[in-house]
Amino acid sequence: MGAVETGRDDFDAGNLSPVDNWSAETYSTTTFQSLPFQIRRVALFVMGASLVAVLAIVILIAHPWSGGGDGSSAGYTGSGSGVPGDTDVPQEPVSSDAPSEDPSPAATDGPSQAAALQGLLQQAITDHQTVISAVQDIQACGSGDGFDADISALTQAGTDRSEIADQVGQASVDRLSGGQEAAQALVTALTESAAADNAFAAWGRDVSNGQCDGQAPTGGRNYKDGESASTRAGKAKEEFVSLWNPIAGEYDLQTITSDDF
Repeated sequence: MGAVETGRDDFDAGNLSPVDNWSAETYSTTTFQSLPFQIRRVALFVMGASLVAVLAIVILIAHPWSGGGDGSSAGYTGSGSGVPGDTDVPQEPVSSDAPSEDPSPAATDGPSQAAALQGLLQQAITDHQTVISAVQDIQACGSGDGFDADISALTQAGTDRSEIADQVGQASVDRLSGGQEAAQALVTALTESAAADNAFAAWGRDVSNGQCDGQAPTGGRNYKDGESASTRAGKAKEEFVSLWNPIAGEYDLQTITSDDF
């Protein structure tokens, strides 16, 4: 009761400020006096705090706070992250003269080109050996691997040689002496060989569907087409060999004959 008694004595003596005076007037009302002491004490505190808050708002409106000596607002007005107080960070300009990484250049030297061409040639040599075995077995009426296996081997060889011909046509040979002519001759040889493979595969189907007594007939159209394509391939092979072997000798690679592929 000491704090309340002191406040009331000040009120009676007229020594209170306007805010305290208002609180004292409220305190002196009959209704307020009838409230319990603890409730009256809380009410006085709330009313006093409310008046202080109102006065603070009035002061802020009358005298707005400035965030800096240059009159700029304390809030962030830039185009950065949007966080108050953040500042724009200058970006380093991207130089158009910055070096760029070039992709690994394709091999353009003679040894690499010769080695790549030999790799394709080696595939053709493998297919040639498969074709020889399949044709010989068909001539013997499929007594070895059988007609189905022979026909499948010939068909696959035709597909392989066509694909190798495409790769040879796209290979870089500009650093090889006579490289362009050699590549063209090899493409022709492989293309004609593929045609022969497919014709002999058709001949094998003819033989398997007919009578074969020890020796397969060779008078049909498919067999003759195969022989003609083989002849054209042989001429192109001879031309390629005449151009390839000097290249192979220059780069210490394998030399060949027209019967090898």
